[in-house]
Amino acid sequence: MNPAGLAMLDASEEQEIIGMAYLDLVSEADKDRIERLLRAALNGEASEFEFRANNDHDFVSSFIPNGSKRTLHTSAMRQTK
Repeated sequence: MNPAGLAMLDASEEQEIIGMAYLDLVSEADKDRIERLLRAALNGEASEFEFRANNDHDFVSSFIPNGSKRTLHTSAMRQTK
């Protein structure tokens, strides 16, 4: 991950986030909704959504199925005010 991506997650080294589950980054207030979207994506349904991370940063993100039931493309962009 590049330095900008690490900064969005309040991390200084890639090792801090390797192995971390996507949902571990999501605030408790948004976790159930994002988990439902993730499950839908694993069943072939793409989505775009906004969420707040545990570090209080707001993100715009997406889940895009990759043709396999267990593979997704994800992206996230931090929203700035």
